[in-house]
Amino acid sequence: FFNSVLVAQFMDINEKILSKKQLIKLSLILVGFGSFILIFGGKVRALGTLMIFTALMFWLYKYFIKGLTNSFQFKFLTRLENFYENSLRYFLSGKKPVVTVIGMVVMFFVVIMLYFGWSVGSGRTKVEFFPDNTPNQIIVYVEYPQGTDISKTNEITKSIEKRVYKVIEDADFVYIDEEGKKQNFLVENGIAQVGEGAGNPQTDSGSAAEMPHKGKITLSMKEFKFRDGRNSEDLRKKIQESLKDIYPGVSISVEKDAVGPPAGYPINIEIKGNDYDELITTAEKMKDFLNTKNIPGVDELKVDVNKDKPAMRVIVDREKAGELGVAAGQVGNQLRRSIFGEKAGVYKKDGEDYDIYVRFNEENRYNKSAIFDQNITFRDMATGQIKEIPVSTIASQKNASSFSAIKHKNSARVVVLYSALAPGFTDAGAAVAQIQSEMASFETPKTVKIDYTGQLEEQTKQQSFLMNALVIGLFLIFLILIFQFNSVSSPSIIMVAVFL
Repeated sequence: FFNSVLVAQFMDINEKILSKKQLIKLSLILVGFGSFILIFGGKVRALGTLMIFTALMFWLYKYFIKGLTNSFQFKFLTRLENFYENSLRYFLSGKKPVVTVIGMVVMFFVVIMLYFGWSVGSGRTKVEFFPDNTPNQIIVYVEYPQGTDISKTNEITKSIEKRVYKVIEDADFVYIDEEGKKQNFLVENGIAQVGEGAGNPQTDSGSAAEMPHKGKITLSMKEFKFRDGRNSEDLRKKIQESLKDIYPGVSISVEKDAVGPPAGYPINIEIKGNDYDELITTAEKMKDFLNTKNIPGVDELKVDVNKDKPAMRVIVDREKAGELGVAAGQVGNQLRRSIFGEKAGVYKKDGEDYDIYVRFNEENRYNKSAIFDQNITFRDMATGQIKEIPVSTIASQKNASSFSAIKHKNSARVVVLYSALAPGFTDAGAAVAQIQSEMASFETPKTVKIDYTGQLEEQTKQQSFLMNALVIGLFLIFLILIFQFNSVSSPSIIMVAVFL
Protein backbone atom coordinates (compact mmCIF):
# COMPACT_ATOMS: atom_id res chain seq x y z
CA PHE A 1 0.00 0.00 0.00
CA PHE A 2 2.79 2.42 0.92
CA ASN A 3 4.57 1.76 -2.40
CA SER A 4 1.43 2.44 -4.47
CA VAL A 5 0.79 5.76 -2.69
CA LEU A 6 4.42 6.82 -3.07
CA VAL A 7 4.56 5.94 -6.77
CA ALA A 8 1.26 7.74 -7.47
CA GLN A 9 2.87 11.02 -6.31
CA PHE A 10 5.49 10.85 -9.06
CA MET A 11 3.52 9.53 -12.03
CA ASP A 12 0.49 10.50 -14.04
CA ILE A 13 -2.20 7.93 -13.31
CA ASN A 14 -4.41 9.21 -16.14
CA GLU A 15 -3.97 7.82 -19.66
CA LYS A 16 -1.74 10.01 -21.80
CA ILE A 17 -2.60 10.10 -25.50
CA LEU A 18 0.42 10.57 -27.78
CA SER A 19 -0.08 12.57 -30.94
CA LYS A 20 1.18 11.17 -34.25
CA LYS A 21 4.03 13.73 -34.28
CA GLN A 22 5.13 12.75 -30.74
CA LEU A 23 4.91 9.08 -31.66
CA ILE A 24 7.13 9.54 -34.74
CA LYS A 25 9.73 11.48 -32.73
CA LEU A 26 9.77 8.88 -29.93
CA SER A 27 9.98 6.02 -32.42
CA LEU A 28 12.92 7.60 -34.28
CA ILE A 29 14.84 8.00 -31.02
CA LEU A 30 14.15 4.44 -29.86
CA VAL A 31 14.83 2.84 -33.26
CA GLY A 32 17.98 4.92 -33.77
CA PHE A 33 19.56 4.10 -30.43
CA GLY A 34 18.26 0.54 -30.62
CA SER A 35 19.81 -0.06 -34.06
CA PHE A 36 23.15 1.37 -32.91
CA ILE A 37 23.21 -0.89 -29.83
CA LEU A 38 22.05 -3.86 -31.91
CA ILE A 39 24.97 -3.44 -34.35
CA PHE A 40 27.78 -2.37 -32.01
CA GLY A 41 26.48 -3.39 -28.60
CA GLY A 42 28.28 -6.72 -28.28
CA LYS A 43 27.00 -8.51 -25.18
CA VAL A 44 24.20 -5.94 -24.61
CA ARG A 45 22.72 -6.29 -28.11
CA ALA A 46 19.52 -7.60 -26.56
CA LEU A 47 18.87 -4.08 -25.20
CA GLY A 48 18.79 -2.75 -28.78
CA THR A 49 16.24 -5.37 -29.77
CA LEU A 50 14.12 -4.41 -26.75
CA MET A 51 14.16 -0.70 -27.72
CA ILE A 52 13.08 -1.45 -31.30
CA PHE A 53 10.35 -3.75 -30.02
CA THR A 54 9.13 -1.00 -27.64
CA ALA A 55 8.86 1.47 -30.54
CA LEU A 56 6.83 -1.05 -32.52
CA MET A 57 4.51 -1.65 -29.55
CA PHE A 58 3.74 2.08 -29.28
CA TRP A 59 2.28 2.02 -32.83
CA LEU A 60 0.46 -1.27 -32.27
CA TYR A 61 -1.11 0.05 -29.07
CA LYS A 62 -2.29 3.33 -30.63
CA TYR A 63 -3.91 1.84 -33.75
CA PHE A 64 -4.78 -1.75 -32.77
CA ILE A 65 -4.40 -2.88 -29.13
CA LYS A 66 -6.18 0.14 -27.60
CA GLY A 67 -9.32 -0.49 -29.67
CA LEU A 68 -9.38 -4.16 -28.69
CA THR A 69 -8.89 -3.25 -25.02
CA ASN A 70 -11.79 -0.78 -25.02
CA SER A 71 -14.01 -3.28 -26.83
CA PHE A 72 -13.21 -5.99 -24.28
CA GLN A 73 -13.63 -3.67 -21.26
CA PHE A 74 -16.78 -1.79 -22.22
CA LYS A 75 -18.63 -4.33 -24.39
CA PHE A 76 -17.66 -7.93 -23.61
CA LEU A 77 -17.24 -7.51 -19.82
CA THR A 78 -20.48 -5.50 -19.62
CA ARG A 79 -22.41 -8.26 -21.39
CA LEU A 80 -20.76 -10.89 -19.16
CA GLU A 81 -21.72 -8.98 -15.99
CA ASN A 82 -25.31 -8.60 -17.20
CA PHE A 83 -25.51 -12.33 -17.99
CA TYR A 84 -24.11 -13.19 -14.55
CA GLU A 85 -26.60 -10.87 -12.83
CA ASN A 86 -29.57 -12.33 -14.72
CA SER A 87 -28.39 -15.89 -13.93
CA LEU A 88 -28.19 -15.09 -10.20
CA ARG A 89 -31.66 -13.54 -10.22
CA TYR A 90 -33.06 -16.65 -11.92
CA PHE A 91 -31.42 -19.24 -9.62
CA LEU A 92 -32.21 -17.28 -6.42
CA SER A 93 -35.94 -17.06 -7.07
CA GLY A 94 -38.53 -19.43 -5.59
CA LYS A 95 -37.31 -22.94 -4.70
CA LYS A 96 -34.45 -22.85 -7.19
CA PRO A 97 -31.71 -22.06 -4.57
CA VAL A 98 -32.33 -25.36 -2.73
CA VAL A 99 -32.38 -27.37 -5.97
CA THR A 100 -29.25 -25.58 -7.22
CA VAL A 101 -27.23 -26.22 -4.05
CA ILE A 102 -28.27 -29.89 -3.89
CA GLY A 103 -27.46 -30.32 -7.58
CA MET A 104 -24.00 -28.76 -7.18
CA VAL A 105 -23.21 -30.95 -4.15
CA VAL A 106 -24.29 -34.09 -6.03
CA MET A 107 -22.31 -33.01 -9.10
CA PHE A 108 -19.22 -32.41 -6.93
CA PHE A 109 -19.24 -35.95 -5.55
CA VAL A 110 -20.07 -37.46 -8.96
CA VAL A 111 -17.06 -35.73 -10.52
CA ILE A 112 -14.81 -36.91 -7.67
CA MET A 113 -16.02 -40.51 -8.11
CA LEU A 114 -15.62 -40.35 -11.88
CA TYR A 115 -12.10 -38.99 -11.58
CA PHE A 116 -10.72 -41.38 -8.97
CA GLY A 117 -12.93 -44.37 -9.74
CA TRP A 118 -12.91 -44.34 -13.52
CA SER A 119 -10.25 -42.06 -14.94
CA VAL A 120 -7.43 -42.84 -12.48
CA GLY A 121 -8.58 -46.38 -11.69
CA SER A 122 -8.68 -47.41 -15.36
CA GLY A 123 -5.23 -45.95 -16.01
CA ARG A 124 -6.60 -43.33 -18.43
CA THR A 125 -5.21 -40.56 -16.22
CA LYS A 126 -1.52 -41.03 -15.41
CA VAL A 127 -0.26 -40.20 -11.92
CA GLU A 128 3.36 -39.34 -11.16
CA PHE A 129 4.82 -39.16 -7.66
CA PHE A 130 7.50 -36.80 -8.99
CA PRO A 131 7.78 -35.37 -12.51
CA ASP A 132 9.81 -37.72 -14.68
CA ASN A 133 13.25 -36.16 -14.97
CA THR A 134 15.45 -36.02 -18.03
CA PRO A 135 18.60 -37.95 -17.06
CA ASN A 136 21.62 -35.94 -15.98
CA GLN A 137 23.40 -39.25 -15.48
CA ILE A 138 22.96 -42.60 -17.21
CA ILE A 139 24.19 -45.50 -15.08
CA VAL A 140 24.78 -49.04 -16.34
CA TYR A 141 24.90 -51.61 -13.51
CA VAL A 142 26.64 -54.91 -14.27
CA GLU A 143 26.35 -57.88 -11.91
CA TYR A 144 27.77 -61.39 -12.15
CA PRO A 145 26.86 -64.17 -9.69
CA GLN A 146 28.61 -63.76 -6.35
CA GLY A 147 32.04 -65.34 -6.17
CA THR A 148 33.01 -64.28 -9.70
CA ASP A 149 36.64 -63.24 -9.97
CA ILE A 150 37.15 -59.50 -10.37
CA SER A 151 39.24 -60.02 -13.52
CA LYS A 152 36.26 -61.67 -15.24
CA THR A 153 33.96 -58.87 -14.10
CA ASN A 154 36.47 -56.33 -15.39
CA GLU A 155 36.61 -58.11 -18.75
CA ILE A 156 32.83 -58.10 -19.23
CA THR A 157 32.57 -54.47 -18.03
CA LYS A 158 35.11 -53.41 -20.68
CA SER A 159 33.10 -55.23 -23.35
CA ILE A 160 29.88 -53.52 -22.23
CA GLU A 161 31.68 -50.17 -22.10
CA LYS A 162 32.68 -50.55 -25.77
CA ARG A 163 29.06 -51.19 -26.75
CA VAL A 164 27.90 -48.18 -24.72
CA TYR A 165 30.43 -45.86 -26.36
CA LYS A 166 29.45 -47.20 -29.77
CA VAL A 167 25.89 -46.02 -29.09
CA ILE A 168 27.15 -42.66 -27.79
CA GLU A 169 29.10 -42.09 -31.01
CA ASP A 170 25.95 -42.53 -33.11
CA ALA A 171 25.50 -39.81 -35.74
CA ASP A 172 22.39 -38.49 -33.94
CA PHE A 173 24.46 -37.45 -30.91
CA VAL A 174 27.75 -36.16 -32.38
CA TYR A 175 28.94 -33.14 -34.33
CA ILE A 176 32.22 -31.76 -35.65
CA ASP A 177 33.46 -28.61 -33.89
CA GLU A 178 35.37 -25.68 -35.40
CA GLU A 179 38.70 -27.47 -34.85
CA GLY A 180 37.50 -30.53 -36.75
CA LYS A 181 37.17 -32.69 -33.62
CA LYS A 182 34.24 -35.00 -32.99
CA GLN A 183 32.12 -33.80 -30.05
CA ASN A 184 29.03 -35.19 -28.35
CA PHE A 185 25.83 -33.20 -27.79
CA LEU A 186 24.89 -35.11 -24.64
CA VAL A 187 27.77 -36.88 -22.88
CA GLU A 188 30.30 -34.85 -20.91
CA ASN A 189 32.36 -37.79 -19.63
CA GLY A 190 32.14 -41.44 -18.62
CA ILE A 191 33.59 -43.44 -15.73
CA ALA A 192 33.74 -47.23 -15.33
CA GLN A 193 34.14 -48.89 -11.93
CA VAL A 194 34.68 -52.53 -11.04
CA GLY A 195 34.63 -53.90 -7.52
CA GLU A 196 34.78 -51.22 -4.85
CA GLY A 197 32.08 -48.55 -5.20
CA ALA A 198 30.32 -50.37 -8.06
CA GLY A 199 27.17 -51.19 -6.11
CA ASN A 200 23.68 -49.81 -6.60
CA PRO A 201 22.96 -47.35 -3.74
CA GLN A 202 19.26 -48.27 -3.74
CA THR A 203 19.86 -52.00 -3.21
CA ASP A 204 23.27 -52.04 -1.51
CA SER A 205 22.41 -49.28 1.01
CA GLY A 206 25.27 -47.10 -0.24
CA SER A 207 27.90 -49.66 0.78
CA ALA A 208 31.44 -48.94 -0.42
CA ALA A 209 32.63 -52.48 0.32
CA GLU A 210 34.52 -54.52 -2.24
CA MET A 211 32.15 -56.17 -4.72
CA PRO A 212 34.31 -58.11 -7.20
CA HIS A 213 31.23 -59.44 -8.99
CA LYS A 214 29.82 -55.98 -9.78
CA GLY A 215 30.67 -53.23 -12.25
CA LYS A 216 29.24 -49.80 -12.99
CA ILE A 217 29.48 -47.39 -15.94
CA THR A 218 28.42 -43.80 -15.26
CA LEU A 219 27.81 -41.31 -18.08
CA SER A 220 27.49 -37.65 -17.04
CA MET A 221 25.41 -35.45 -19.33
CA LYS A 222 26.18 -31.91 -20.46
CA GLU A 223 24.09 -28.90 -19.41
CA PHE A 224 20.76 -28.55 -21.20
CA LYS A 225 21.88 -25.49 -23.16
CA PHE A 226 24.61 -27.54 -24.88
CA ARG A 227 22.38 -30.48 -25.87
CA ASP A 228 20.94 -28.89 -29.04
CA GLY A 229 17.48 -30.19 -28.22
CA ARG A 230 18.60 -33.82 -27.87
CA ASN A 231 16.87 -35.90 -25.20
CA SER A 232 19.14 -37.93 -22.92
CA GLU A 233 16.23 -40.31 -22.24
CA ASP A 234 16.42 -41.38 -25.91
CA LEU A 235 20.11 -42.15 -25.40
CA ARG A 236 19.30 -44.25 -22.32
CA LYS A 237 16.70 -46.19 -24.29
CA LYS A 238 19.16 -46.90 -27.11
CA ILE A 239 21.83 -48.08 -24.66
CA GLN A 240 19.29 -50.36 -23.02
CA GLU A 241 18.25 -51.86 -26.36
CA SER A 242 21.88 -52.39 -27.40
CA LEU A 243 22.61 -54.46 -24.26
CA LYS A 244 19.45 -56.56 -24.24
CA ASP A 245 19.96 -60.35 -24.44
CA ILE A 246 23.65 -59.96 -25.36
CA TYR A 247 25.39 -61.27 -22.24
CA PRO A 248 23.77 -64.44 -20.82
CA GLY A 249 24.31 -65.00 -17.12
CA VAL A 250 24.99 -61.30 -16.48
CA SER A 251 22.44 -58.97 -14.90
CA ILE A 252 22.52 -55.58 -16.66
CA SER A 253 20.30 -52.61 -15.85
CA VAL A 254 20.42 -49.15 -17.42
CA GLU A 255 19.10 -46.52 -15.02
CA LYS A 256 19.14 -42.76 -14.55
CA ASP A 257 19.91 -40.53 -11.60
CA ALA A 258 17.08 -40.29 -9.10
CA VAL A 259 15.50 -36.94 -8.17
CA GLY A 260 13.46 -35.98 -5.13
CA PRO A 261 13.65 -37.61 -1.70
CA PRO A 262 14.81 -41.24 -1.50
CA ALA A 263 11.70 -43.32 -2.12
CA GLY A 264 13.10 -46.58 -3.51
CA TYR A 265 12.22 -48.17 -6.82
CA PRO A 266 8.85 -47.43 -8.49
CA ILE A 267 8.06 -51.16 -8.31
CA ASN A 268 9.16 -52.50 -4.92
CA ILE A 269 7.60 -55.67 -3.46
CA GLU A 270 8.70 -56.68 0.04
CA ILE A 271 8.36 -60.37 0.94
CA LYS A 272 8.49 -60.88 4.72
CA GLY A 273 8.70 -63.99 6.87
CA ASN A 274 10.92 -66.05 9.17
CA ASP A 275 12.35 -68.73 6.86
CA TYR A 276 14.86 -67.04 4.55
CA ASP A 277 15.01 -70.03 2.18
CA GLU A 278 11.25 -69.85 1.78
CA LEU A 279 11.36 -66.08 1.21
CA ILE A 280 13.94 -66.35 -1.58
CA THR A 281 12.12 -69.28 -3.20
CA THR A 282 8.84 -67.32 -3.11
CA ALA A 283 10.55 -64.24 -4.58
CA GLU A 284 12.03 -66.27 -7.46
CA LYS A 285 8.66 -67.93 -8.19
CA MET A 286 6.94 -64.54 -8.07
CA LYS A 287 9.53 -63.09 -10.44
CA ASP A 288 9.00 -65.92 -12.97
CA PHE A 289 5.21 -65.64 -12.59
CA LEU A 290 5.14 -61.87 -13.26
CA ASN A 291 7.59 -62.18 -16.17
CA THR A 292 5.10 -64.45 -17.95
CA LYS A 293 2.44 -61.71 -17.68
CA ASN A 294 4.48 -59.11 -19.65
CA ILE A 295 3.12 -56.22 -17.60
CA PRO A 296 3.60 -52.86 -19.41
CA GLY A 297 5.98 -50.45 -17.69
CA VAL A 298 8.02 -53.11 -15.87
CA ASP A 299 11.65 -52.90 -16.96
CA GLU A 300 13.30 -55.97 -15.39
CA LEU A 301 12.33 -57.67 -12.15
CA LYS A 302 15.21 -58.53 -9.82
CA VAL A 303 15.61 -60.07 -6.37
CA ASP A 304 17.97 -58.23 -4.01
CA VAL A 305 19.09 -61.41 -2.19
CA ASN A 306 20.16 -64.77 -3.61
CA LYS A 307 21.55 -68.10 -2.41
CA ASP A 308 24.43 -68.20 -4.88
CA LYS A 309 27.17 -66.79 -2.67
CA PRO A 310 29.89 -69.48 -2.71
CA ALA A 311 31.09 -70.71 0.66
CA MET A 312 33.31 -73.41 2.08
CA ARG A 313 31.88 -75.30 5.04
CA VAL A 314 34.40 -76.70 7.54
CA ILE A 315 33.17 -79.76 9.46
CA VAL A 316 35.07 -80.64 12.65
CA ASP A 317 35.05 -84.24 13.86
CA ARG A 318 34.46 -83.32 17.50
CA GLU A 319 34.85 -86.87 18.80
CA LYS A 320 38.24 -87.35 17.17
CA ALA A 321 39.34 -83.83 18.11
CA GLY A 322 38.43 -84.55 21.72
CA GLU A 323 40.49 -87.74 21.71
CA LEU A 324 43.51 -85.79 20.45
CA GLY A 325 42.96 -82.96 22.92
CA VAL A 326 42.01 -80.30 20.34
CA ALA A 327 39.03 -77.98 20.87
CA ALA A 328 36.79 -77.03 17.93
CA GLY A 329 37.56 -73.36 18.61
CA GLN A 330 41.26 -74.01 18.03
CA VAL A 331 40.51 -75.27 14.52
CA GLY A 332 38.50 -72.15 13.70
CA ASN A 333 41.17 -69.82 15.09
CA GLN A 334 43.92 -71.60 13.14
CA LEU A 335 42.03 -71.27 9.84
CA ARG A 336 41.12 -67.66 10.54
CA ARG A 337 44.74 -66.74 11.32
CA SER A 338 45.85 -68.31 8.04
CA ILE A 339 43.47 -66.29 5.88
CA PHE A 340 42.78 -63.05 7.76
CA GLY A 341 45.86 -62.92 9.98
CA GLU A 342 46.42 -62.24 13.65
CA LYS A 343 47.99 -59.29 15.42
CA ALA A 344 51.58 -60.21 16.33
CA GLY A 345 52.85 -56.91 17.67
CA VAL A 346 53.20 -53.16 17.15
CA TYR A 347 55.86 -51.40 15.11
CA LYS A 348 56.75 -47.92 16.34
CA LYS A 349 58.36 -45.29 14.13
CA ASP A 350 58.52 -41.50 14.46
CA GLY A 351 55.93 -41.55 17.21
CA GLU A 352 53.44 -43.55 15.13
CA ASP A 353 52.22 -47.08 15.96
CA TYR A 354 51.69 -49.64 13.20
CA ASP A 355 49.95 -52.95 13.92
CA ILE A 356 51.74 -56.07 12.66
CA TYR A 357 49.53 -58.86 11.36
CA VAL A 358 50.84 -62.30 10.37
CA ARG A 359 49.06 -64.57 7.87
CA PHE A 360 49.79 -66.91 4.95
CA ASN A 361 51.30 -65.35 1.85
CA GLU A 362 49.06 -64.77 -1.15
CA GLU A 363 50.19 -67.98 -2.86
CA ASN A 364 49.08 -70.22 0.03
CA ARG A 365 46.27 -68.10 1.44
CA TYR A 366 43.76 -69.40 -1.10
CA ASN A 367 45.27 -72.87 -1.42
CA LYS A 368 43.00 -75.37 0.34
CA SER A 369 45.74 -78.00 0.57
CA ALA A 370 48.13 -75.58 2.27
CA ILE A 371 45.46 -74.38 4.70
CA PHE A 372 44.25 -77.84 5.76
CA ASP A 373 47.71 -79.44 5.84
CA GLN A 374 49.03 -76.95 8.40
CA ASN A 375 49.58 -78.15 11.97
CA ILE A 376 47.79 -77.02 15.09
CA THR A 377 50.50 -76.67 17.73
CA PHE A 378 49.48 -76.84 21.38
CA ARG A 379 50.54 -78.23 24.77
CA ASP A 380 48.71 -81.36 25.87
CA MET A 381 47.44 -80.62 29.37
CA ALA A 382 47.46 -84.34 30.26
CA THR A 383 51.10 -85.09 29.40
CA GLY A 384 52.56 -81.60 29.28
CA GLN A 385 54.10 -82.33 25.88
CA ILE A 386 53.96 -80.12 22.76
CA LYS A 387 51.77 -81.67 20.08
CA GLU A 388 51.29 -80.90 16.40
CA ILE A 389 48.07 -82.13 14.77
CA PRO A 390 47.31 -81.47 11.05
CA VAL A 391 43.99 -79.67 10.53
CA SER A 392 42.96 -82.24 7.91
CA THR A 393 43.15 -84.97 10.57
CA ILE A 394 40.19 -83.64 12.53
CA ALA A 395 38.37 -81.41 9.99
CA SER A 396 37.00 -81.78 6.48
CA GLN A 397 35.57 -79.26 4.07
CA LYS A 398 32.94 -79.14 1.34
CA ASN A 399 31.77 -76.48 -1.05
CA ALA A 400 28.40 -74.90 -0.32
CA SER A 401 26.39 -71.78 -1.04
CA SER A 402 24.91 -69.23 1.31
CA PHE A 403 22.80 -66.07 1.26
CA SER A 404 24.34 -63.00 -0.34
CA ALA A 405 22.85 -60.97 2.53
CA ILE A 406 20.26 -61.20 5.29
CA LYS A 407 18.13 -58.07 5.45
CA HIS A 408 15.68 -56.97 8.13
CA LYS A 409 12.98 -54.33 8.27
CA ASN A 410 11.29 -53.61 11.60
CA SER A 411 12.89 -56.78 13.02
CA ALA A 412 11.35 -58.94 10.26
CA ARG A 413 13.38 -60.76 7.63
CA VAL A 414 12.70 -59.37 4.19
CA VAL A 415 13.52 -60.08 0.54
CA VAL A 416 12.73 -57.40 -2.06
CA LEU A 417 11.56 -57.92 -5.63
CA TYR A 418 12.12 -54.66 -7.48
CA SER A 419 12.21 -53.05 -10.91
CA ALA A 420 12.62 -49.65 -12.51
CA LEU A 421 10.07 -48.34 -15.01
CA ALA A 422 10.71 -49.07 -18.66
CA PRO A 423 11.74 -46.04 -20.78
CA GLY A 424 8.70 -44.00 -21.77
CA PHE A 425 6.60 -45.03 -18.75
CA THR A 426 6.03 -42.62 -15.85
CA ASP A 427 2.97 -43.94 -13.98
CA ALA A 428 4.29 -46.34 -11.34
CA GLY A 429 0.83 -46.60 -9.75
CA ALA A 430 -0.69 -48.12 -12.90
CA ALA A 431 2.08 -50.74 -13.15
CA VAL A 432 1.78 -51.66 -9.45
CA ALA A 433 -2.02 -51.85 -9.73
CA GLN A 434 -1.73 -54.34 -12.59
CA ILE A 435 0.86 -56.37 -10.64
CA GLN A 436 -1.54 -56.52 -7.67
CA SER A 437 -4.31 -57.66 -10.00
CA GLU A 438 -2.16 -60.44 -11.47
CA MET A 439 -0.91 -61.49 -8.02
CA ALA A 440 -4.47 -62.40 -7.02
CA SER A 441 -3.95 -65.74 -8.80
CA PHE A 442 -0.49 -66.37 -7.29
CA GLU A 443 -0.32 -68.88 -4.43
CA THR A 444 1.57 -67.34 -1.52
CA PRO A 445 2.66 -69.47 1.47
CA LYS A 446 0.73 -68.71 4.66
CA THR A 447 3.93 -67.82 6.52
CA VAL A 448 4.87 -65.17 3.95
CA LYS A 449 3.55 -61.60 3.90
CA ILE A 450 3.71 -59.33 0.83
CA ASP A 451 3.84 -55.52 0.96
CA TYR A 452 3.99 -53.07 -1.96
CA THR A 453 6.39 -50.31 -0.92
CA GLY A 454 8.92 -48.02 -2.61
CA GLN A 455 7.52 -44.96 -4.35
CA LEU A 456 3.94 -46.18 -3.86
CA GLU A 457 4.35 -46.31 -0.07
CA GLU A 458 6.01 -42.89 0.01
CA GLN A 459 3.29 -41.45 -2.23
CA THR A 460 0.57 -42.76 0.10
CA LYS A 461 2.31 -41.23 3.13
CA GLN A 462 2.69 -37.84 1.46
CA GLN A 463 -0.93 -37.83 0.25
CA SER A 464 -2.12 -38.62 3.77
CA PHE A 465 0.04 -35.83 5.20
CA LEU A 466 -1.20 -33.28 2.64
CA MET A 467 -4.82 -34.28 3.20
CA ASN A 468 -4.44 -33.81 6.97
CA ALA A 469 -2.75 -30.45 6.39
CA LEU A 470 -5.63 -29.40 4.09
CA VAL A 471 -8.28 -30.30 6.68
CA ILE A 472 -6.41 -28.53 9.49
CA GLY A 473 -5.85 -25.45 7.30
CA LEU A 474 -9.53 -25.21 6.34
CA PHE A 475 -10.56 -25.62 9.97
CA LEU A 476 -8.25 -22.77 11.05
CA ILE A 477 -9.59 -20.54 8.25
CA PHE A 478 -13.13 -21.36 9.39
CA LEU A 479 -12.27 -20.35 12.98
CA ILE A 480 -10.77 -17.04 11.81
CA LEU A 481 -13.90 -16.28 9.78
CA ILE A 482 -16.11 -17.03 12.79
CA PHE A 483 -14.15 -14.53 14.92
CA GLN A 484 -14.29 -11.90 12.15
CA PHE A 485 -18.02 -12.22 11.37
CA ASN A 486 -19.04 -13.09 14.94
CA SER A 487 -21.31 -15.67 13.37
CA VAL A 488 -21.28 -19.31 12.27
CA SER A 489 -23.77 -19.11 9.40
CA SER A 490 -21.86 -16.60 7.24
CA PRO A 491 -18.49 -18.44 7.42
CA SER A 492 -20.32 -21.71 6.68
CA ILE A 493 -21.84 -20.22 3.52
CA ILE A 494 -18.41 -18.90 2.46
CA MET A 495 -16.69 -22.29 3.00
CA VAL A 496 -19.41 -24.16 1.10
CA ALA A 497 -19.13 -21.65 -1.75
CA VAL A 498 -15.36 -22.19 -1.88
CA PHE A 499 -15.81 -25.98 -2.15
CA LEU A 500 -18.45 -25.72 -4.84
